[in-house]
Amino acid sequence: MGWDLVYAVEIGRINARIAARQEEPRLFHATYGDKVTVQGALGAWKIVPGGSGHLVFLRVPILDALLRQGDHEQAFLGAATLSFSLTYLEEAGGHTLRVRHDTNDKDAAFQIEKLEVSGLSGLMARSIVETALQEWLAAHDDAFEHVFATIQLEALQSDSAHAWLKPTTVSYAYADRPARGDGVLAILAMTNGRPGDHLAQQVMASAITDDQAAAMLISPHLLLDWLIRPSLPLAYPGTKREDFEFVGDFPMLQLQAPCKLTVDADSKLPAAPTLEALTISFNGNEFVCVSETSVSDGTITEHRRCNSRQVLRMQTDANGKPGIAFVQQGQPDVRSWTTVNPEAQASTNKAAEWIMAVGTVVAIMVGGPIAVTIMVISVVTSGLIKISPVLAALAHQYLSKPYVQNVDLLALNAFRPFAWHGGADFSLESVDLAESLRISGSPWPSETSV
Repeated sequence: MGWDLVYAVEIGRINARIAARQEEPRLFHATYGDKVTVQGALGAWKIVPGGSGHLVFLRVPILDALLRQGDHEQAFLGAATLSFSLTYLEEAGGHTLRVRHDTNDKDAAFQIEKLEVSGLSGLMARSIVETALQEWLAAHDDAFEHVFATIQLEALQSDSAHAWLKPTTVSYAYADRPARGDGVLAILAMTNGRPGDHLAQQVMASAITDDQAAAMLISPHLLLDWLIRPSLPLAYPGTKREDFEFVGDFPMLQLQAPCKLTVDADSKLPAAPTLEALTISFNGNEFVCVSETSVSDGTITEHRRCNSRQVLRMQTDANGKPGIAFVQQGQPDVRSWTTVNPEAQASTNKAAEWIMAVGTVVAIMVGGPIAVTIMVISVVTSGLIKISPVLAALAHQYLSKPYVQNVDLLALNAFRPFAWHGGADFSLESVDLAESLRISGSPWPSETSV
């Protein structure tokens, strides 16, 4: 999708809010000449499947309706399915997501997609009723007035620890969920002034898992740029933030050029190891780190390549509170090989003095991605990097013992700018990697009546 933030909610939850705030049924009436009249009532409307992208479908019940043609009367009832689009309006309380009322734009006006009625006979009768409804909609589009969401662009201060989550450009999108017979409506946002006008107004139905009602997705690009890249110099001493760059438009970081790493003076290595290559990416539900390191005495060069994969899981901390942890998937795949300088083969016997110390390189390579994820979780949950040198040095121990941090602060700051019809509460139930970092749960859980 490309959006930095996606906050998706199933339409069942949204419809419950719409129903709780609707007025009594609206009466409609139309007269054509002296002999033809249509009248009836429109019941409570709700969002239904059928829309896509910027188009949203709603269903309006038709109640106690009557078509009179001269002396002939036909009582009927049924429902109309309408399509419409939404828009953001800048108001005192923030940017509100509302039904779009620009009737000069045919894409903004309500359109009747389907008319289902019983009790009417003849194509003429059906045509009269459809025309009457379309005219009434054009004149009374405020009948469907509803604030779907409010986005406060200044909810996060620019100098706060979580300012990287601050939305600056907002949009929306709808998608059906055929397997469940419902759909999702999502707020889309870009952060920190990043442009979004080139992105499609689309959301994937899979943004929400089948067992959850809502989810916030934080893009891999945002995670790599604001969490992982600043942590890399701490995980790989000797590198700098600017040594790592994005690979084209893909959510992948790579080392621009080989860098000398800093190791302890008593490491027994003949020289500082070189980080030859490093790529970090998200692949489905995995955090993947591939690195290649070498160390040389001028005669023999030992090479190490490491592929480390981790998944994000919900854990419980010592106090029983939900937290997040990166957990190693199997053992890291570490491969080694040796190259020899042909001009100095006579001195190869000296290599045995330091060859065993190459284990230090392996510790850096394996501990590196673990240290990164530990620091990332610390940044996510506290806003600050609080990693001691001891923790960084022993990071490889966490291959079997995940570093768990409370996730409440991350959820609080991610959801703070967004309120669906005035409710910004969110009950966190799970966190996982699904191409993006996905925070799932229940929106506005404190409202038991809706």
